[in-house]
Amino acid sequence: MKPNYNTINATLAKIDNQLFKRIEQLAIKVVKANEGISGFCMAMGSASFSIDFIEVNEDGEDWRIHDDYDMDDGILNWQWKHEAAIKEIYYILDEYNWIFKLTGNPVRIEKVNGEITIAYNW
Repeated sequence: MKPNYNTINATLAKIDNQLFKRIEQLAIKVVKANEGISGFCMAMGSASFSIDFIEVNEDGEDWRIHDDYDMDDGILNWQWKHEAAIKEIYYILDEYNWIFKLTGNPVRIEKVNGEITIAYNW
């Protein structure tokens, strides 16, 4: 019996959409809840959170640092609210990105003055 490829493709598209929406939902939760996290970006094969912090240089001056971190860069080196959500995002990517290419669907979530904005395919 020949497989129904239309049904298979529709099922895969539905799963892909559910996983993407779950990542988006979790990222919004994390960005909203954490003052030091200003955004989340997923595109071109990677996904990372934007971290803002102040570091003191050798002259005693404060430097405002803005950098991007993912699991490999040590996003969990800090204590964040909803760490389980961060872990779930990277679990989904570790388990399913090779199948669904989730990081190929661009999304940028930014927090400015407490307001969340979301951009797709910028």
